[in-house]
Amino acid sequence: MNNIWLSVIVAAYNVEKHIGEALTSILDQIDNSVEIIIVNDGSKDNTLETVESIYTSHPLGQQLRIINQKNSGVSEARNTGLEIMKGRYVAFLDGDDHVLPNYYRRLLEAIDRADCAPDIIEFDAIRFSHLKNGDHQNKSLFRINVCGNYSCVDDQYVVSNIFSHAYWFPWARIYKSKLFEGLRFPPGKSYEDMMLIPQLYLRANRLAGINEPLIGYRVNPEGITKNPSHKDLADIESVIDYYLELSASENDAFKKKMTMLVACQGALFYKSISNEMKGYLSPIKEISRVVKKVKHQKRDTDIEIPFNTRMLFVSPALSNLYSYIKKFI
Repeated sequence: MNNIWLSVIVAAYNVEKHIGEALTSILDQIDNSVEIIIVNDGSKDNTLETVESIYTSHPLGQQLRIINQKNSGVSEARNTGLEIMKGRYVAFLDGDDHVLPNYYRRLLEAIDRADCAPDIIEFDAIRFSHLKNGDHQNKSLFRINVCGNYSCVDDQYVVSNIFSHAYWFPWARIYKSKLFEGLRFPPGKSYEDMMLIPQLYLRANRLAGINEPLIGYRVNPEGITKNPSHKDLADIESVIDYYLELSASENDAFKKKMTMLVACQGALFYKSISNEMKGYLSPIKEISRVVKKVKHQKRDTDIEIPFNTRMLFVSPALSNLYSYIKKFI
């Protein structure tokens, strides 16, 4: 009989310096009702050797399930884990991040105090940059759970707030595994989180939140938000188009609004990427093109959008000017 209640999927690629901390941070606090699935995504360094060493040396090393695959990207690595997971719930962790010491206890408490079994439990994170003398540097609270402590709600206000802030990091929550039936991360795409995670929320019936950081999130100076490419622009536009199609075909009024809200927030991401790549003047025409197609469909949907997105829809040029001025304030 399967007694696994939580599967933690760790996508690992060339993280030999960090994977040990990631795995031991979980192993040091769990019991044998948790499995950790490490998907080694074709690492060329000593990631695999480090994982195998922990498997043999840690008292709970047998809770690790090690999968090797050719390098296919983070989406495929996570999807591999989803295919073999045994837990009633599933969580994600990047191979260069770690869970905080209260992670497991707080999750158990959130489930135990709930009147029902939540479909999704979300929480906050601590952002940090690197290790120096054994300590994490530049630490700051990353407020992802914008609704505070709440338990087993089915509240459109809570869902709307989550969608408005658009913090779609998969590692910032745990999910009932059944939510992933027929859904996977899109392979080979940037912004794969934004493509998938909102759909899980729209499938969920009960949500819970923990007003506390449970994850240590390593800020990567080489990440796509710092070094975007034309592919990133194409990928975020494909997210926008996908949610425009979902909204157009959705019969449920609230889900129609939420899928449109994802498309609207996607337009704001498109603007930010364009500014990072091309500055604030030259991309206005392309930004206006994307905004126009979202605005055209938004007219049929009565939704409240955040201030920055409203400004973008009023005038992309004014929005770019505002973003430029904010750099110096």
